[in-house]
Amino acid sequence: MSYAAAFEKPVTPSNHGGFAEISRTRLTEYAQAANTLMGTAPLISSGWASLETKDLTGLGRRHGSFQDLITEDATHPSGEVNDQPLSFHPRHRAYRARPLYRRTLHLPAHQFAGLGTAQLTALDAYLREHLNQPEGSPQ
Repeated sequence: MSYAAAFEKPVTPSNHGGFAEISRTRLTEYAQAANTLMGTAPLISSGWASLETKDLTGLGRRHGSFQDLITEDATHPSGEVNDQPLSFHPRHRAYRARPLYRRTLHLPAHQFAGLGTAQLTALDAYLREHLNQPEGSPQ
């Protein structure tokens, strides 16, 4: 979701000078209003990282560093799926809910090998080199 509309009206310097504090306040207020209007159910994660010491609750969960913010999406479930079979009985099939984990890894542009099997081979090589831990549920 884009919060660019928070700055539709130009930010003016605060009484103490500077734009940063008033910009953070406006961004947080706009984010809270947009999240209320749009809802947060479809969001996979929501968070921020900054030198700011105040809690900017409208922007989601605070992370201590950009690295924590980037890797956060794989450490917390983003939802649930009902696909773990409990019973295969033809008339009484049942499934258990399990947490759904998602992770985004960006393949560097210089490693793009086109479409098809060449790209899948390049992706496999990249993941084997850079993925330090297997993905999945910690259970």
